Amino acid sequence: MGTTSLYPVRFQPILKERVWGGRRLQQLYAKQLPSTVPIGESWEISDVIKNGSFAGRDLHWLVETGGSDLLGSAQLLNGRFPLLIKILDATEKLSLQVHPPAACAAALGGEPKTELWYIAEAKPGAELYVGLRHGCSRAEFTRKLKDGTVADCFHRVAVQAGDTMFLPSGRVHALGAGMVIFEIQQNSDTTYRVFDWNRLGLDGKPRDLHVRQSLESIDFDDHEPALVHPQKVPGDGNVKSLVRDELFTVDLAELRPGETLPLSAGQMWIVGVVTGELQAEHLSEQMSLSAGEFCLIPASLERVALKAVRWESCVKRFLQSWLVNTLAVLMAVYLVKGLHYQAPLDLLVASLLLGVINAVFRPFIMFLALPLLVFTLGLFTLIINALVLYFIGNLLHPHFSVDNFWSAFWGALVISIVSVLLNSLTRSGNSRVRFERRRPPPGGGGQGGSGPVIDV
Repeated sequence: MGTTSLYPVRFQPILKERVWGGRRLQQLYAKQLPSTVPIGESWEISDVIKNGSFAGRDLHWLVETGGSDLLGSAQLLNGRFPLLIKILDATEKLSLQVHPPAACAAALGGEPKTELWYIAEAKPGAELYVGLRHGCSRAEFTRKLKDGTVADCFHRVAVQAGDTMFLPSGRVHALGAGMVIFEIQQNSDTTYRVFDWNRLGLDGKPRDLHVRQSLESIDFDDHEPALVHPQKVPGDGNVKSLVRDELFTVDLAELRPGETLPLSAGQMWIVGVVTGELQAEHLSEQMSLSAGEFCLIPASLERVALKAVRWESCVKRFLQSWLVNTLAVLMAVYLVKGLHYQAPLDLLVASLLLGVINAVFRPFIMFLALPLLVFTLGLFTLIINALVLYFIGNLLHPHFSVDNFWSAFWGALVISIVSVLLNSLTRSGNSRVRFERRRPPPGGGGQGGSGPVIDV
């Protein structure tokens, strides 16, 4: 593939149902989650390309077609993409687990997986379980496994947003409850559960444990590892190095609005946004990325730069969203009997209030209504939308009013449909996502050589 054909690529996220998941990916990053199940993972550099001339193609096709122009010096394993990038919502604790190191992975029938956790959000008291506490031996660990107190063997680390933990294969670990993380990992899904807190899985049965494989995989000399200490990158005050490993390099860049960070050619970059918004600029093209979004920059591209969006651009996006809401509400007023407004200003206020409620309060309402959503297979969402519109009509009466519940129901349905259509035409609003319950990783545990660069 010629270098002129490649461009910065984005993918449709794949959402994964997890027993320990929740709703934070929607609240923080506007991911469109299915309403009836807990979502714990969003796979970001995944399968289907969503932008440009490659839209609809998959990652495997891109790897085969792009070759070294895409990957640079990054190495594949069994022809698959070397990394898997995820955002995790650990509403509840994850299982105590380990990934097999390279020395024993093949014998156990698995693949090694080294990973890095960047803490994007952490509630007060949030902690990681990483490595073993000082003095814990294999014999003690095995004994506590049998009596159900193995968690006592783990080293616990209090964390806050902005912290980073590196997890080489063989390091026993678990995420505690109440945090959202960005996970960069070898593209392997081999995980051996040591202990799962005696809880039931999504099928109502205890999840499988892998005690024999875990004992073979755990590094029993790995005691009380520390959080990563970011190191300044010489010559660039905006960039800090989080990890330099043969599998991948991870940097953290902090840009003020309007600042630009050029990316060097010759190596593949994966760019993710933790907070704020940026533009990936290549020649005359620009790609906007908001918090929780990622893109892949092919190694062969030259003159690629990341630019933090100025506040004026954020205001522009807000006004665009407000306009879409206003047009949707206006359409509902004309199509549905029982919706009224007195003056154009009243319509603007109603659409603004609708946008604020949907952005701030609706995710919490959806969470509280989760049992009803599950029972009705998601149809209760229509009732929630109607109640929100009915509430706004009562709050703003007589300037904007809704006669009855059924007027609110049909009005909310029209607003939803029109908003989706307008957002698709203007390319604003939420990204389209895919949700799959079971799927193997879109590539495998690539290793060796100099890894690709992840810029968070």
